[in-house]
Amino acid sequence: SCNLATAIKLRNYCGHVKKVYAFEPDPESYRRCLERREETGFWEAEVLPYGTWSSRETLCFHALGTGASKVSEEGAIRIPVMPIDEAVSAEECVTMIKMDVEGSELESLKGARKTIQRDRPKLAICVYHKPEDMTEIPLYVKELVPEYRLYLRHHSNDGRETVLYAVMP
Repeated sequence: SCNLATAIKLRNYCGHVKKVYAFEPDPESYRRCLERREETGFWEAEVLPYGTWSSRETLCFHALGTGASKVSEEGAIRIPVMPIDEAVSAEECVTMIKMDVEGSELESLKGARKTIQRDRPKLAICVYHKPEDMTEIPLYVKELVPEYRLYLRHHSNDGRETVLYAVMP
């Protein structure tokens, strides 16, 4: 979640947001998210001090206090990670998942499998961190929900910031 900015933009654009799950394992960024939630009164945002992954475990993490923090074997700290499926209640309907987790997108999607198959939310998943993400992530998303229509969009001139969008027809 880095600094809660994208979630705040979503709320401002939509006018009303029922709930946001904002995952932020970087200690400095987590603190910043809590401050921004307090400053803006965005109480619909539940800020969780975890990374997203396919299972509950503890991983090495390179904490930079920025959006470039990431899971890495060279990381100096260890962080807890968890599946999105465990964070959201089965009674809640998830309408969108936005994911820019610096190369952990596929593992994080695996941890959201039940939620995606149950609710078929809109997906905005970054696919530019690792070369294999450009093929593996769309194939995995189609395996989960074959009916999804997939779109790619570059949000920069150099091809970085490439996002896979998945929407129901």
